[in-house]
Amino acid sequence: MSTRKLLLSGYAGADPTIITTSKGTKMAKLRLAVSEKQFNEVTREVEIKTSWYNVVFWDDLADLAEQHICKGIRLTLGGYVRHRDWIDKEGRTRTTTEVHASEFKIITRQEYAEQDTPENF
Repeated sequence: MSTRKLLLSGYAGADPTIITTSKGTKMAKLRLAVSEKQFNEVTREVEIKTSWYNVVFWDDLADLAEQHICKGIRLTLGGYVRHRDWIDKEGRTRTTTEVHASEFKIITRQEYAEQDTPENF
């Protein structure tokens, strides 16, 4: 079995959505915007490309996310990629890819100024 662990650094797109499952487990969900600079060979300019990731926090980590994460805050997180199938309103099977966070750290302005990479997470 292979492991698909990610380390992401980006900005929360909104405050976390808090859900309690039917079994009483707390879950927090949010979308994380991760930007990278790319050089465009045609225009000879640096462009910024942003990718969005669906992130899920469980149990105690969901509590921490609820208390400390809000829209626009910069954070670095580690987690595992999970694929989830579900049925839409038309009865079609859909697949959603999510990052199930196992840890996160809020990046302060000072930390961001000192280092803009997640390598020392």
